Amino acid sequence: MQVEVYSDTVCPWCFIGKRRFALARRQRPQLNIEVSWRAFELNPDLATDGMDRDQYLMRKFGDPGRLQERHENLREAGAALGIQFRFDLIRRMPNSRASHALLAFARVRVGRRRSARLCSARTSNAVAILVIPTFSWM
Repeated sequence: MQVEVYSDTVCPWCFIGKRRFALARRQRPQLNIEVSWRAFELNPDLATDGMDRDQYLMRKFGDPGRLQERHENLREAGAALGIQFRFDLIRRMPNSRASHALLAFARVRVGRRRSARLCSARTSNAVAILVIPTFSWM
């Protein structure tokens, strides 16, 4: 079975979906599933250096109460999967294009498991990948 997953590296719901999909796969080990991960940009028009996260969220959600409710839903869904979202640490909403490029490179260079840490770094540790750095393993 071929499955294509479209995901953005800055999307917490995408990260939750990735974990849920991994759990479902482990529950059905007899299935031969080939997964192709595809880049998707939630905010393709966002400036390359991103923007202030509070401003971004106010534009998107408007009402602070609505935003708080959404964050709480994400925290609960994430916690059930062992994900600790730290929205309080995120200061900028990044354009995800560079992170998609880095992730594609990492999958080829260091493997899928190690490249998956990029998603975790973004959502749990507030790491913003705004430019592609030069690593010793490149």
